[in-house]
Amino acid sequence: MALRALTGSETRVAAPPDAQFHARLCLAAIADFFAGDPDVLALIAALARQYLGGSDDTAPRLSQRRGVAARKRLARAILRGQLDGFLP
Repeated sequence: MALRALTGSETRVAAPPDAQFHARLCLAAIADFFAGDPDVLALIAALARQYLGGSDDTAPRLSQRRGVAARKRLARAILRGQLDGFLP
């Protein structure tokens, strides 16, 4: 979902091919890390659409309670450094 949101973006960022490749690797690693948590994946896709101006696709919408809980899980993983071993 997040990759679709990024690639479907109307705002194109002119990044060098190696930076684009690294970003795709990071996104894939994050998706692998959160593979068992569809709410966090939906949150990441929504954030990508929001910040990159992507089109509004059929990604699932989270209730406020589920969105807040997913945001907390994502923040905890980042703050604890749990993603460090997953990122290229």
